[in-house]
Amino acid sequence: MLKPILFMLGMSLSAGSVYAQYLDSSFAATGIAATTFTGNNEVAAKVLVQTDGKILAGGTTNGNAGHTQFVLARYDTAGVLDNTFGTAGKVITPHGGTDNQLTDMILLSSGKILAVGIAKTGSFSPWSTMLVRYNANGTVDNTFGTAGVVTTQVGTKCDAYNVKVQTDGKIIICGTQYDDQYYILVRYNADGTLDNSFGTAGVAEAVAMGTGMAIALQPDGKILVTGEFWGVGPHVGIARHNTDGSLDASFGFNGTRVIPSFYQDDLWGGYDVKVLPDGKILVPLFLNSNTIAQEPAIIRLNSDGMTDMSYGNGGYAFGPYSNFIEKGVEMAVQPDGKVLLAGHVQANNANVKDSMFVMRFDTSGAPDPTFGVNGRITARPDTGGTRISTIALQPNGKFLVAGSHGNANFKRFTVMRYKYVPDVNLSVPGTEPATHPLVLFPNPATEEISLQVTNQQPAPATITDISGRLITRQLVSSGKNAINIKTLPKGSYIISVEQNGTKHSALFEKL
Repeated sequence: MLKPILFMLGMSLSAGSVYAQYLDSSFAATGIAATTFTGNNEVAAKVLVQTDGKILAGGTTNGNAGHTQFVLARYDTAGVLDNTFGTAGKVITPHGGTDNQLTDMILLSSGKILAVGIAKTGSFSPWSTMLVRYNANGTVDNTFGTAGVVTTQVGTKCDAYNVKVQTDGKIIICGTQYDDQYYILVRYNADGTLDNSFGTAGVAEAVAMGTGMAIALQPDGKILVTGEFWGVGPHVGIARHNTDGSLDASFGFNGTRVIPSFYQDDLWGGYDVKVLPDGKILVPLFLNSNTIAQEPAIIRLNSDGMTDMSYGNGGYAFGPYSNFIEKGVEMAVQPDGKVLLAGHVQANNANVKDSMFVMRFDTSGAPDPTFGVNGRITARPDTGGTRISTIALQPNGKFLVAGSHGNANFKRFTVMRYKYVPDVNLSVPGTEPATHPLVLFPNPATEEISLQVTNQQPAPATITDISGRLITRQLVSSGKNAINIKTLPKGSYIISVEQNGTKHSALFEKL
C-alpha cells in the first residue's frame, strides 16, 4: 500500500461568507430547513428525494417524557413543510412506551416509506430491531406487521442500522447482535414476517465483524455488508452473502475481508457501501492516528473484495482534512461517476464548534478541484455545532445533507441544500505526510513485506493470525526490514513490534 498524501485545511471551521456562498437560498429561504417536533434534542438520520421532487427526512426526537421516537418530515421542492403529509408536514411515531431510534429509511416503489431502527426497553437490554412502514401520506400502514410495526430480538440486545428491499419485495436489514459481538442480517417477507428461507429462521450471523452498519444489494442478488471489526483493534470489515444468507466463499477470504489500515493506525467506519455499475465497491472509512487525528477516506474494492490499486492512492481516496476528528458517514455517486462523501468534523475544542463537510472525488479517486475548496466544503449554519448523517442528490445537480445543529442540550432536526460554487479566494496548503513508528508496504503483498521502524533497538517482530495464534517471529531494527511471507496461507495477519515499552501493531494481507 502506498503512503497516503495528506492535505491540511488552511481555513477555520466557522460559517462566515465562505459558508453562505454554497448554500442554496432558494431552499427554505436560507438553504437551511430546521424543523421542531417536540422541542427537545432531535436529529435527522436519512434524507431522500421522491420522484415528484419532494424531500423526505427521517430521524429521532427525544421529547415524550424522555422517550425517543421515530419522526418524519416532508418538504416541497422549496424547503417548505408539505401540509399533505402527516400533521402539518410532520409525523411522530410513539411505540410501546419504549425508546425508539430511527437509523435508516427507504422509499418503496409503491410510494410507501419503510423506516428501520432500534427499540430499546432499557438502557442496556433488551434491544430489538424495529421496522415501521408508512403510507405515502405519512400515516402508519396497518397492513404491515402488527399495526405497521415489526420488532425482532436477536439475543438479548441487538440493533439495526440499514435497510434495503430486494427486487422480489423482500426486506433485508443489518445490525449487531451484542451477546456475541457479531453482525446480523435479517430478512423479511414483504408483509413483515420473517423469511425462513434465509439463514436460520430469517437471521444470518457471522463472526467476522463486530458491527453491521451498511448493506448493498448486487444485481445478482448477493448481499454486501460492511461494519467495524473488533478482533484486532478497530478495523473496517466487509462480507458478502449468497441469496440464502450463507457466506460467499468467492469473496475476500472465504466470504469476508478485514481491510488493512496504514501503519499501525486504527481504521473505523464502514457506515456505507455502494456497488458501482462495473461491479466495483466503495466503502467510506476514517483513519485514527495520534498524528493526524481522524482522517476520512474512501476505499475502492474490486468485485472479489480485494483492493483496487488503480484507485486514488493505493486504493484509497483522500481529501483535504482539518486536523480534527473527521468522520465520513455516507456517499452519493453522481451520474458522471464522481463521488460525494459527507460527514462531520468533531472539533473536541471549546473554541471550535463541530461542523459538517462534503468532499468530492473524481473517478480516479483524486479530490475534484472544481468542487468547493480543492474538492471540499466545510461549514456550519450558526454558532452551534453541526453533525451530518446523510446526503442525497437532486436531479438538478444540487445536493441535500441532513443531521442536526445546536449545542449539547438542544439539537435541531436539520436539512440543508447546497449548490456547486467554486471558491477561488481560499487556498489549502499541503503538509508533509505524517510520520509513524511502524510502516509496512506493500499491503496487500504476495511474497515479502518491508517493515520500516524508527528509533528501534533490535527487537523481535511477531506475526500472528487474527485469532492471535503465533505464526512466526523475526528480529528487526531501525530502518527497512524484509519479512518473507511467501509460505503464509492467503488471509489477514497482524505484525507487532515493541518500542520503548509500547507495542505497535499493524494488519496486513497475504494474497
